[in-house]
Amino acid sequence: MASLERKRQAIKNKLDTLTILEKCEFDRRLRTILSSKLSKNRLTKAHNLMQEAFQDNVKKREITTFKFIGGVVLIIFIANFFDKLVGSNLLLYIGILAIAIAVFEIKKEISNTAYTALYRNFQFEIDRVTNEINQYGNFLTSDSDLFFEYDGSNEEIKNEFSERTTRARVELEMEILSFMGLEVELNYGY
Repeated sequence: MASLERKRQAIKNKLDTLTILEKCEFDRRLRTILSSKLSKNRLTKAHNLMQEAFQDNVKKREITTFKFIGGVVLIIFIANFFDKLVGSNLLLYIGILAIAIAVFEIKKEISNTAYTALYRNFQFEIDRVTNEINQYGNFLTSDSDLFFEYDGSNEEIKNEFSERTTRARVELEMEILSFMGLEVELNYGY
């Protein structure tokens, strides 16, 4: 923790020596990167939730399809048994079954097309945010370290998350200063 405090102090000292224009540029970059990383983090989570929901939907749809087809076939066999249908009337029931299956397939294709469009939109948006971040440099700071989510039930975990988030932010600030060509001098005071 002492090393982290020294880094924070070194960053503060470096920011104090910057011109107003350099401070404004640093603040703009920091705000943009934090905002973009947060947006990317949220988009990625929403994208993953959408994928999970689609997979659940596909499983439910398969079960429903089997139940429906089984029900239609059962109704055809019961109707055939009671009406003693032979020949051409059986062909009518098979045609009805084929139409029902076609309707289910069309509905499935529409659902898959909507999912594909949403999936691509998420991918494009994530790529856009990533490009926005990358225009300022290739940052090593992990998004997960910057934006921890905890349940708040344990004070020790909360403190650990707070420390990791602070460390990630300090590292990000140092990386931004480095990409701006402003090196931070760390005094270890030995």
